[in-house]
Amino acid sequence: MNKNLLNFCILLLAVISFIIIGEIVLRIINYAPYDLLPKERGSFLNILQKSEIEALGYELKPNVNTWLEGAWIETNSQGLRGNKEYSYSSDKIRIETYGDSITMGQGVNLSYIYPELLNSDKYEVLNFGVTGYNTEQ
Repeated sequence: MNKNLLNFCILLLAVISFIIIGEIVLRIINYAPYDLLPKERGSFLNILQKSEIEALGYELKPNVNTWLEGAWIETNSQGLRGNKEYSYSSDKIRIETYGDSITMGQGVNLSYIYPELLNSDKYEVLNFGVTGYNTEQ
């Protein structure tokens, strides 16, 4: 019985040692699981541009498709989050949402951000949210 317990403890120690050594090696080579995703990783510089409106400072770039902070970020030709193009001849009630990264949906896939969840047959919700915006904008 003691020999079986000793063998089990040695095996457990070997497994724990292997995990710890593996963790150290992965941290040294700066491995991250999201590096394996087939999508390119972006930065905020890829999605923002200087705004023509001086008070805004910056805005979302139009026609962006990039991977940013764990989510696929798309903007349409008007620089709004999502791939839907909007026209002024809509027969729906239009709701405009303004805000910061919560409204824009930073780090969240498009189908889960609240402006998209508010869209329906009766309402058309436009997302003017831009990450980093505050009361100055």
